[in-house]
Amino acid sequence: MEISLTPDQEAFIRQGIEAGRFHATEEAVREAMSLWEERERRQLETLARGDRAEPLLTGGEGGSAQNVRTGVFPITTLAPEPYQVRRDIPAVVEPAGDGFVATFFDGNISAAGDTEVEAVSNLRSLILDTFEYLDSEPPDSLGPEPTRQFAVLRVFLKRTS
Repeated sequence: MEISLTPDQEAFIRQGIEAGRFHATEEAVREAMSLWEERERRQLETLARGDRAEPLLTGGEGGSAQNVRTGVFPITTLAPEPYQVRRDIPAVVEPAGDGFVATFFDGNISAAGDTEVEAVSNLRSLILDTFEYLDSEPPDSLGPEPTRQFAVLRVFLKRTS
């Protein structure tokens, strides 16, 4: 992946390297991405603490993509599956073309659907499938991202049987 930075951003990174804060440009960009991810996570948690993270619907339940803005729908249960939700899973739902995309940003998992409800339902299924797959693999066979993803999923849910 190639990234283009503004001259000011490049100068800022050079200053960080010269000051000994970073050893290379890549390290500075990784740090910036980590801070961005953390900010996004905090924003989602703030939204999820609201009145069950009331979705920002303008057209009502199951409306078309044209009359819905981005909203957060908390996943609070995985019943009847044998899992317990330890913390509500924030599903950010956005219009996408003629449908919707639901994303669990902390877990880096997204699913699509024709309606908001279908997108969240598909995301719920994909979260379970991902958890079960990662749980079935030997931990030393997982790379860095699947290991991180599995750690995040274990914070949000656990198997009950």
